[in-house]
Amino acid sequence: MKYSEGDVWRITVDERLDEKIVRFLVAEMKKAVDIGVVIDEEIWDEEEEFIITSDDLSWIRHKGEECYNCWSLVKEAWGIHPKLAPIWSALAEGQVYLSGSFEMAKVANSFVIKRNPKKRTFIRVDTRPEIKDDLKWLYNEVLTRGKMDAY
Repeated sequence: MKYSEGDVWRITVDERLDEKIVRFLVAEMKKAVDIGVVIDEEIWDEEEEFIITSDDLSWIRHKGEECYNCWSLVKEAWGIHPKLAPIWSALAEGQVYLSGSFEMAKVANSFVIKRNPKKRTFIRVDTRPEIKDDLKWLYNEVLTRGKMDAY
């Protein structure tokens, strides 16, 4: 996976396996989509799994060579500016980032992503109040429908 102009990715820190290994789930925004609500699964392609190691690779070898999925190389490939990239030790399960050519805007009661090839952005979205509100609403909808379906 290598960043090119116009790409938009949702990067989720899925699991910290230990202090030197993290599993990421990455979904690309569908090419046909120019605008969509962040939490809408319909705007994203299927997630791809990436096992990434810390930059200290002296302990791990892959076929006699250092593993290529190290954090510094991945950040570069994913187009994440070094000043914006989270530090390795700060990565925690459940963090969600958006990376690529987009801007965010509030439309009605939701936060949307608008593809914008002229702009490059990298932001953490799981802590943004607007996204949390959308997730709470979705969670409540699922619970309500689940209860209604049970009767």
